[in-house]
Amino acid sequence: MTRRPQLWTERCSTCVFWPGNRMRLAPGRFADLIARNRATGSMLICHKTTHGERAAGPVMCRGYFDAYAADSRVAQIMERLFGAAWYEEVVEREDPN
Repeated sequence: MTRRPQLWTERCSTCVFWPGNRMRLAPGRFADLIARNRATGSMLICHKTTHGERAAGPVMCRGYFDAYAADSRVAQIMERLFGAAWYEEVVEREDPN
């Protein structure tokens, strides 16, 4: 059984798409991150789910999805292949530790 890609139901608490640079990114890093993902047509994975930090695997960034999914080649292909419900929305849960 293949699981659908996951997407947060809302932006995470430190999403780079919130105003105020909650991730304390270096100047230009946000623009570079967006440009690189848009250039490849890919979807951005939430930083909270990278590097094995989430047992259930990676989750797409809600902020990026809301801003750029309509232009993403990956999102467009997935929707054509699997319909509008090609992803599974998941709720962010705070780490109890």
